[in-house]
Amino acid sequence: MPMDTVEFTLLNKTSISLPSVTSLTISTPEGFTPILKDTASVVTASVSVSVTMSSFRFRFDANDLGQYLQSLSGITNLEFNYQGSKLTIENHLQWCPEFLNVVNLTLGQWCLDSNFYALIVFLQNSPRLQKLTLKLEKSNMRISRRIIGELTEISFTCEHLNTVEVICSENDPQVITVQDFFVSSGMTSVQFHIKHWSPYANDLPAFIRSI
Repeated sequence: MPMDTVEFTLLNKTSISLPSVTSLTISTPEGFTPILKDTASVVTASVSVSVTMSSFRFRFDANDLGQYLQSLSGITNLEFNYQGSKLTIENHLQWCPEFLNVVNLTLGQWCLDSNFYALIVFLQNSPRLQKLTLKLEKSNMRISRRIIGELTEISFTCEHLNTVEVICSENDPQVITVQDFFVSSGMTSVQFHIKHWSPYANDLPAFIRSI
């Protein structure tokens, strides 16, 4: 059973039970992340969390993000996007759970902010990861940092990671930065595949196609 579109109330915390859902696509408005329950059957999920200044008036913070990700920690294929206002991770908070079953992970340019902070955190918590896809911004306009924090340990072990796919605009200089990051991290055997954004709607991220 796929779930393609969900609408949420902005005033009350929404709880969703997913006992028979295998494929899930959710785009949440302004940080109002639902409580996901009974997610054991979910294999594939594409989720987008949008956080604006109004979200912080309702006290959306790193703990909320962590609880939301925890409900998805058992899936195999994950696409996760974070949009909007800066979220600072303080006191080395463990906001990202272990994704022990994830083999395919798709993240956006936001994970490269703050010296690849969020990307490193996801890699540290995805020990069985085989393929990583990074979807960079289509525009070269400077975007303010979104999730920032500090790490006491920047190393990671992804012994099963064999492919990094980067989807970007032509001549995007960040491609070299991404490649250098993995080489400097000792991932010299990883195969890089570079794809360029297409103008066709089917090539847009799933969380955008579902809106």
